[in-house]
Amino acid sequence: MKQLDSDALAVVDNALGLGRGGSMSTEFSDGLLEQVLDIAPLVRRGRTQAATQGIYGAYMRNVHGGATTLQTNVNPFSIAAAAVVAPWPNPMPRGFDIWLISASLEQVSGSGTVDARLGISGLSQGWGIDDSGNFISGSDFGPIAAWNNLRTMGSVVLGTLVGNDEVRQEINLRLQRNLNLYFSSTASALATYDCQMIFGVFPVGLGQDVKV
Repeated sequence: MKQLDSDALAVVDNALGLGRGGSMSTEFSDGLLEQVLDIAPLVRRGRTQAATQGIYGAYMRNVHGGATTLQTNVNPFSIAAAAVVAPWPNPMPRGFDIWLISASLEQVSGSGTVDARLGISGLSQGWGIDDSGNFISGSDFGPIAAWNNLRTMGSVVLGTLVGNDEVRQEINLRLQRNLNLYFSSTASALATYDCQMIFGVFPVGLGQDVKV
């Protein structure tokens, strides 16, 4: 046996919902060949909210009174109480990760054209460099999804990118607690636009099983 003296398992209590206490030391089996059951997928499903199994839909809406640019901002880990639908946990407990799985755009009403994007602000910058080798700084790390074209499907008007008919953009991104999501849209006329998102809420460190 080998003694584990790092913090590699520090997140396990949150992931499994374990209480305080337990052994003062952890040992790692060495020199043994064992067959084990991977319980991570079972824990991930078992720890989600029963009514949703961890999969949620969410909206951000921009209501344009004419040719304007509007932006909606939200920190999904701490949302205004009036905007929350149970059983979405709010504020999000430390034992859970939020994954942004995908996003789409719908023109709910109105007319005209649109340039829209879903982006992230508030990330800690790791580095930045220009073509001359100089440092550059910034705080806007979007877009993670964008739309600049509208496609009518029956009675629904959905956003796409020019040259691409896909109406849903796959993202599959684990979100950090210190960031904001923003939905920015520039309309050429009076119109209302919804950014429609699919989120996964799963135990911390155990990934997601919505999109692989």
